[in-house]
Formats: sequence, structure tokens, C-alpha cells
Amino acid sequence: MPENSFKNNLPWTEAHEAFCYQHHICPAAKSLWQWLMRLGQIASEIEPDLSEFNATVAKSRGKPYAHNYLKKIFEILVSARVLEVIKRYSWKISKLLVRPLSWLNPPKKASEKKLQNNNSSYNLDPSNNTNAESGVNSSSNSLTPTTAEFE
Repeated sequence: MPENSFKNNLPWTEAHEAFCYQHHICPAAKSLWQWLMRLGQIASEIEPDLSEFNATVAKSRGKPYAHNYLKKIFEILVSARVLEVIKRYSWKISKLLVRPLSWLNPPKKASEKKLQNNNSSYNLDPSNNTNAESGVNSSSNSLTPTTAEFE
């Protein structure tokens, strides 16, 4: 029963799932990310031992991950910028910073946010429309001159 309360308190959302899908994060790396989120506060330094993660995985999976595979899923999270390694003590113990999802997704530029407002001037009528219709002081837009222009 305590394992279910851990899952309910986990701040894992659909946006996390979309990030995993977008960056090709495998289910094992996703479970490591979730385990690291449970260990401490997000965006704070933690010192996890990956052998403890392997023991947790062995309870539900039946056997732990191989050392090489554990290293691989750790590097997947580092390359996706989910984890920032501050200091490496050994291959399974390191000081980490788990990034929040808002930090992982780049912020939109100000020009992209205001893009719809910048194009509103296209709906307005041209300002020189009255001069072109009257024929007086008009430039050579028409190919054939009228008799009023000769006089």
C-alpha cells in the first residue's frame, strides 16, 4: 500500500509522458527519472545510489538491471538534459540535479507570442487608395494614358 501512495504523490503529468515520447526516453529511463523525482525536491541537489534503484526495480521486475544497461539509461537522462551531473563519485553514486519540466522545454520567444498581433495591419485598406482612384497625381500604374492626363 505505501508504494501506491508514492505513485499518487509523484508530480508526473501528461507533459512528462510527451517529453519522454519526443526525446525517445525508454521505459527503464522513465522509471529512473520517476524514482529520482521521489527521492528529493525537483531542482535541488541529491546524491542517489543507483544500486538502491536497482533493488527497487528488482522487487517489481523480478531481477535488477545489468550494470551496463543501468549506465545506459542514466546517460539517456543526462543527454536529454533531465539530469545534470554535478559530481561523479563512482559509476553508480553521483551528485545530481533533477531538472523541472518547465526548464527542459525552451520558453517561447516574445516575437512568437506576439505574432498574431503583428499581422493585424494586413486587414486594413491601403492609405493611398483614394489618390489612385481619382486619377489625379497618380503614378504610372496604368499602361494606357487617359485623355484627362494629356490635357
